[in-house]
Amino acid sequence: MIHHRIISKLLGILLLLFGVALCVPILVELLYQDGSTQPYLIGMCVAFGFGGCLWLYGRKDTQTLLRADGFVLVVFAWILLSACAAVPFSLSVEHLSVLDAFFESVSGLTTTGAELLYNLDDFPHSLRFYHQYLQFLGGLGIIVLAIAVMPMLGGGQHLLHLDAPGPVTERRLVPRIAGTAQLLWVLYVGLTLVCALSYGLIGLPWFDAVCEAFSTISTGGFAIHDSSFAYYQIPGLGCVAAMFMLAGAISFSVHYAVWIRGHWQEYFHHFESRSMFKTIGIISVIVMIVLLIYHTADWSWDMIESVLFTTVAMLTTTGLKMADFAYWPSFLPVMLVLCGVVGGCSGSTAGGIKMGRALLIRDEGLSALKKLIHPQAVLNTALSTSDHVRVKAEAMYGFLSVFVMLYFLLLLCFMAMGYDFYLAFSAVTACLSNVGVAIGQVSEGYTELNMGAKGILIIAMFAGRLEIMVLLVCCLPSFWRHQ
Repeated sequence: MIHHRIISKLLGILLLLFGVALCVPILVELLYQDGSTQPYLIGMCVAFGFGGCLWLYGRKDTQTLLRADGFVLVVFAWILLSACAAVPFSLSVEHLSVLDAFFESVSGLTTTGAELLYNLDDFPHSLRFYHQYLQFLGGLGIIVLAIAVMPMLGGGQHLLHLDAPGPVTERRLVPRIAGTAQLLWVLYVGLTLVCALSYGLIGLPWFDAVCEAFSTISTGGFAIHDSSFAYYQIPGLGCVAAMFMLAGAISFSVHYAVWIRGHWQEYFHHFESRSMFKTIGIISVIVMIVLLIYHTADWSWDMIESVLFTTVAMLTTTGLKMADFAYWPSFLPVMLVLCGVVGGCSGSTAGGIKMGRALLIRDEGLSALKKLIHPQAVLNTALSTSDHVRVKAEAMYGFLSVFVMLYFLLLLCFMAMGYDFYLAFSAVTACLSNVGVAIGQVSEGYTELNMGAKGILIIAMFAGRLEIMVLLVCCLPSFWRHQ
């Protein structure tokens, strides 16, 4: 059975933590004084009030959190945290509907970066900071943060696995699960600080540097200017941003091996990061060749930087923009959107199906072809025996089949809202892969979509962040019948 009291207690703790986190945008508002602290204070009161009630209801429960409880906790945590995060948007932005505010908060916390707001340059500093800050909180997940700051949190092992899923089962960084969560956040915060410092030294104002670093390392995609990174006319900024987007999309176990254990070669020896570098190189060359053939761009350093930035932004599911690739010629826009479906490495902040699964699909396909030639051959389908990695093909097939079924269901539902296939493909693909940036009518934002379409995309963003399985398990009647 589901232990609702322990779930209620832990949900309350997470909401109380989020309420504490709202102190940061309040401090930013007190520093700049160009807006109001009221939206954040009300949001804090909502988080404290609702979280306190949930905690009081379950405070006496000492039951250990089981795996089934973890599914329910993770799903409801993301929904309730997104609802609380929507309060400051709803109170700060004039004429913003409740659904739109919820869409924006979901997009931020899931690090999708699907943008509804416009005229960002006119917003007060605190709201622009909060806009980016949500991505920072959602990058590794506030549940992982809760495990890090509260080692006594029950069921930490289940929660860490469910909130940061992936095709590869990595070993714990340290024996204790709370220690692993703490190390993950130390690495995450450290990378964000280095990114902000690099942006500041290259010429960004320090406020912009911090906000853009939140978006870069979390592979979120929100920006504090309507034109995203195209706003900054700073040579070399695109290359610096691409480097830190890659850092966010590389497995944090690899960062641990490099920065804590000193295995500097791990960035190029780890099978996923190595394949991601190769893919970026191949895609970038294809894009440059097509742009030159169609005379869309001249051969120059600016063109190379723009192409590299865009390719990295899409493959890592960051979605930051330096050039409007939606208007690039031929198949390039569709190819770049599909790059987001692949995504970054498992155990990173990136979305998509993850590079590990894509590699396994490739290896399984090649093995099937070889079997046709040599039916009696015994072929190894593991990704890499030298990496000591074992990935079960059955798990990959199960994930892929569910991903495809959900994708087409969302696609059909979106088209039922009155939109054509191209727009539906663009929006659903961008949100389910958590890349955010789309092509076609929504290339400039999702504001004009109707309520039904926005609701479908909210489901897609949640499903993408939870890698589908966790969300769909809670939707199965058999899950509730057998508890």
